[in-house]
Amino acid sequence: MKRPQHIAIVGAGLVGCMLATLLARRGHMVSVFEKREESATLTNSTGRSTHLAISARGWRAIEAIDAGPEVLRSALPLKGRRIHSANGMEQIFQPYGDDEQAIFAIHRNVLNRILARICASTAGVTMHFSHQCMHVDASGGVLELTNSLTGEGLTVQADYIFAADGAFSKVRERATGSTRIRSAVQFESFGYKEVTIPVATAASLEPDAMHAWPRGEVSLFAFPNPDRTFTATLLAPFKGPNGFTNICTAEDVERVFAQRFPDVAAGQLCAELLANPVNSLVTVRCTPWTIDGRLALLGDAAHAMVPFLGQGMNAGFEDCMAITEMLDQHDEDFRAVLSRYEQLRKPHCDAVTTMSANTFDELTKQVASAHFHLKKQLERTIHRLYPERFVPPYELIAFTHVPYAEVQRRIEQLDNIAEELVRRIGPQGMQDENTVEHHIQTYITELTGDACEA
Repeated sequence: MKRPQHIAIVGAGLVGCMLATLLARRGHMVSVFEKREESATLTNSTGRSTHLAISARGWRAIEAIDAGPEVLRSALPLKGRRIHSANGMEQIFQPYGDDEQAIFAIHRNVLNRILARICASTAGVTMHFSHQCMHVDASGGVLELTNSLTGEGLTVQADYIFAADGAFSKVRERATGSTRIRSAVQFESFGYKEVTIPVATAASLEPDAMHAWPRGEVSLFAFPNPDRTFTATLLAPFKGPNGFTNICTAEDVERVFAQRFPDVAAGQLCAELLANPVNSLVTVRCTPWTIDGRLALLGDAAHAMVPFLGQGMNAGFEDCMAITEMLDQHDEDFRAVLSRYEQLRKPHCDAVTTMSANTFDELTKQVASAHFHLKKQLERTIHRLYPERFVPPYELIAFTHVPYAEVQRRIEQLDNIAEELVRRIGPQGMQDENTVEHHIQTYITELTGDACEA
């Protein structure tokens, strides 16, 4: 191996801690700089607390740093979505995969605390809290930071710099080098608020699924917690008749819940919901991800996406694993790795960012429709008949390591097939399994030009 390198990582969030731990375990010296105070990173702090969904891509990285058992103790397996009807009387269960497959829900702060503690205790890692990035000289490998508690400046010389400081990355904003980073930051017209559904109110909610009340502009989603509470996310426009500007009193909250989520008692939620801030939904696309062979962006700093597909963290962890795999291939030559990193990862991260935006539309507008439910039924039947050829979309995303761009292509293909079969079979034909299977096999034969065994 080449001599150990001094790596500076800006950001001690999920992706920054993951990369720092992986690189230090390879023998490199890693300095991590975080703008938050130590107590906000290493403890279960309050603040933005959206739940995370750990799927196969994320587990691979978590297991690579031996964090699996500890993470599992704080996570809950989710088998699918439970869609609540508009009248609050019925639910439709939409499985994520087969009976043995589940994603795992975990509180963001809990996972960050676990990864930050592992990172801080790893030999070769030095963590610097309360340090805000002020300037980055990519060509020289120089970071200039300010201690937010003392006002003291700090200049750091590193062999390589990685920016893992999130969607609003200061490194991305302030880096200088031979090439300027061009960013497209898109804010959605929707925001979200979080609230805890207490045990008594959540008693009727099964903890084996993500619960959804898709009502177009104003929708509700809830994830279970180990203590039997649920963390709910209220999604609404910032402005307009149904916007947060018109959900500002206890009476407003009671009205919205009575009209849209009648099976969720709003009384105990009002105070917290009104007190909590409205958070933004943002998508970030940028290029290049690397400058002068010494600076690289990863995670949300390179490809932030709306959270409704549950792949933002998983994609960031996949970035980390891609970097370490390329270091294996190139004998720890970071310059060689960074020359290939964007070319390898960007097409797939662009694909998952697009799929996340599509899922946003799906969750708010489509999942409650009979047409959507028929398509999902057909996708599962097609998969049962042709298990190697056709895999349901979420299974590909959550339970495989198929590259995201290939996943996107295969999802579009299956969606087109299911759409045509819904047209051919119709809701009534779906009642007879033999009829459904006959239509599927006939149509697949038409597409492939030969009779394939199911």
